[in-house]
Amino acid sequence: MIRHEFEENRKYLCENLHSLIVHFDKNSGPERLLETQVMLETIPLSTSEFDLATRRVVNARRYVQSGELGAAKYEMRMLLGMLDEECAFIKRRQIAKPVTRKREPPLDDSLSWSHASG
Repeated sequence: MIRHEFEENRKYLCENLHSLIVHFDKNSGPERLLETQVMLETIPLSTSEFDLATRRVVNARRYVQSGELGAAKYEMRMLLGMLDEECAFIKRRQIAKPVTRKREPPLDDSLSWSHASG
């Protein structure tokens, strides 16, 4: 049960970061960055991961205060990249039914390039 909560929180954090990067602006950015910081505290991260993630958010907030939105977005993309691999893993685990692929018939050796070019 607790693991499911952590996975849901991480998934929500990744979705929020995607949205924040796409719709980032100087007016709502600082508030949403504060929400991101709070969300980071709800997921299990190693000490070094948490330190790096927190540093990314703090840097982004400073960039917003300085009017450097591009740099703030960069920090958020770096944070998302750190978390995105785990988010992709969670999404793959949530697939209810495995995807089956149609098996391709074997290639006919008689149609190889050496025979066809002559």
